[in-house]
Amino acid sequence: MSESANSTYFDEIKSWLTTRCTTTDKRELAIEDLISLGVNEEDRERLLASTDKRWIEKRWNPFISQLQTGDELWRFNSPEITWKNLMGRRGYAILRDGKVVAWLFTMMS
Repeated sequence: MSESANSTYFDEIKSWLTTRCTTTDKRELAIEDLISLGVNEEDRERLLASTDKRWIEKRWNPFISQLQTGDELWRFNSPEITWKNLMGRRGYAILRDGKVVAWLFTMMS
């Protein structure tokens, strides 16, 4: 779900930014994510083939449509302790003028 910058997550998500994305193509980003998780090529292809197209249409595309000229797309991942306490969050954030203006959770514990 995409959230607005007026949420209490603003500062937390900004502190969790990990990597600036060079593309907005969800398939390319998914491949990068799966590689970073150590998923082998055969399993990556199987997982990519099973991707829910409705999620892309209903969540990813509206999120990405918020990008404006000069914005940056970043990955974020909450600290390890949040995952151990079943409060972990991972996803993407849009940075505008150094501020998080929107985010999309892609994994939660």
